[in-house]
Amino acid sequence: PDVDVRSDPTSGKRSNNNNQMAESTKSKMVISLCLISFMSNASFSQMSPFYPLKAKEKGITAVYVGFVFGTMAVAQMISSFLVGKCMHNFGSVRHIVIMIATLLIIMQTAGLGYLDNVDDEETFLRISFLSQFLGGLGAGANATASMAILSSFGAEEREKYIGWIEAAFGLGMLFGPLLGAVMYNYGGYQCPFITFTAIYLISYPYISWSLI
Repeated sequence: PDVDVRSDPTSGKRSNNNNQMAESTKSKMVISLCLISFMSNASFSQMSPFYPLKAKEKGITAVYVGFVFGTMAVAQMISSFLVGKCMHNFGSVRHIVIMIATLLIIMQTAGLGYLDNVDDEETFLRISFLSQFLGGLGAGANATASMAILSSFGAEEREKYIGWIEAAFGLGMLFGPLLGAVMYNYGGYQCPFITFTAIYLISYPYISWSLI
């Protein structure tokens, strides 16, 4: 016989529990996406006050410094295009894209920090370009995958949380150079990179857990 769901007093409770669980999951995901957006931009922009000084110290001209900074933007454009074109193939495992992209940004940060130990100009530039390229690939993939994840939310939630992620993006660009300059002033060239790498590694397990 047919069962009248309306007569089941527990159905409403189950529905409320499912909704609460869904909201809890969404909140964790959005927090992680905002953290990724903030860290991605802060870890890149924090080098702007002092990287040119280190490059000049190593004998690198301002032209090459400009190319180094521009390399990340080029890689980010390439990554955003390719990941956006293939994102539909990832389906429910879109979070894996973010995890791999975050590892690329960690490699970028660690690589740029290692430059303090490099004296050869050519090696300095090679590591700089490679690090920036990896970081650009990671940043582009993160941004695209984040928007793809938000696309599964409702219209009102999606618009609200996109605003949150964009705000985190702006805060990263705002506080990155400030934090980088302060840490460079008190701890030297490697201090900002070591700090951001450590924060990434500490937060990585939470990001992985919250996006699954």
